[in-house]
Amino acid sequence: IHMRLDEIDAALHACDGVADAAAVVQDGSSLVAFVRLEPGAEAAPEAWRAALATTLPPYMVPARIAVIGSSRAARRAG
Repeated sequence: IHMRLDEIDAALHACDGVADAAAVVQDGSSLVAFVRLEPGAEAAPEAWRAALATTLPPYMVPARIAVIGSSRAARRAG
């Protein structure tokens, strides 16, 4: 399976309330995305996953989306 993390990042960035996003593969197989919210936005991980499912193949939809302070830090940690 070929995954383009930058495509996942871009798709997440297009979602309402998302200021920045970084998808990473953790533990060798689990796809997780970290999102930084736009000011005043509310987290909506299930809505974001549903939106991603309309544009990305199922294997590129993160199993989990976590809201954090910095997506760059998440990419380094992944």
